[in-house]
Amino acid sequence: MNGSLIQQYDEFAQTISQARVAENLGPEKVSDSQDLGRLLNTYITEGRVALSMIEPCLSKSIRILEVGAGLCILSLFLRSRGYNITALEPGAGGFSFFDEIRMAILSANPAVDLLVLEIAAQDLDPDTHGHFDLIFSNNVLEHIPELSSAFVSLSQSLSPDGVMLHNCPNYLVPYEPHVGLPVVKFWPGLTRILWRQRIDDQSEMWDSLNYIDYFQVRRLASRVGLRISFTRHVMLEAMRRIDRDPDFARRHADTTAGKIYRLLVRLRLINLLKLLPPAMSTPMVFELSHRTQLRERQAS
Repeated sequence: MNGSLIQQYDEFAQTISQARVAENLGPEKVSDSQDLGRLLNTYITEGRVALSMIEPCLSKSIRILEVGAGLCILSLFLRSRGYNITALEPGAGGFSFFDEIRMAILSANPAVDLLVLEIAAQDLDPDTHGHFDLIFSNNVLEHIPELSSAFVSLSQSLSPDGVMLHNCPNYLVPYEPHVGLPVVKFWPGLTRILWRQRIDDQSEMWDSLNYIDYFQVRRLASRVGLRISFTRHVMLEAMRRIDRDPDFARRHADTTAGKIYRLLVRLRLINLLKLLPPAMSTPMVFELSHRTQLRERQAS
């Protein structure tokens, strides 16, 4: 197939139509087709973001693991293109209601032999599931309750020359992107008190949050012996999605981040976000690899 991998992904995503998914779900389970359409659009656009993040590392000769694959749209696409990818999706932590939608999408693509591990990240076992050369996640780590155990399992499942790439919020910045509201990491209950109705509408998701932050990630990486590096200017690029991504713009039309972005653009101060260090930026994108790999590179 011609075109870039992103273009191919967009073409593949068009085959996951709202009508086709609804047909596989059955009319009795689709209470609001508009909500289903919005959900599919959200996962399709977030899959595009994840693909852009991992594309430089992709190869058909390596084993790949998507942690928290959600509706499995990206994993399905990559498997359909011949990549050796496994999807890990426990269907828990506030997202269990997606299970039937994910199964409907998988059922609509019977020719794609995607392996889905319905386990938590901390239950990943290299003796059972093998080692992976590329492990990645997008907006997932903040929903893992046993984050320390998950880092141990993921590091043990990473091949000696492998790389992990993760994109997640940094709650040192007082903002919760899922609900689009300010939140203080050490006092999230205040946000729930002030915006009770809005939080209660997404209570399962809210209760799943672990409020991961920059320094916590650094400590966890050090504890499991992994080298870590952070991508710069991520916050600027994330905010610029408001102008480039219609679905993202819709989701942030009335959020705190959307209002701040429009104000900074109006004042011509948006590029000041480039000055923010990764510790003060959200989201954060970071790469993890074994320290032994780094030492070998330095010695060669």
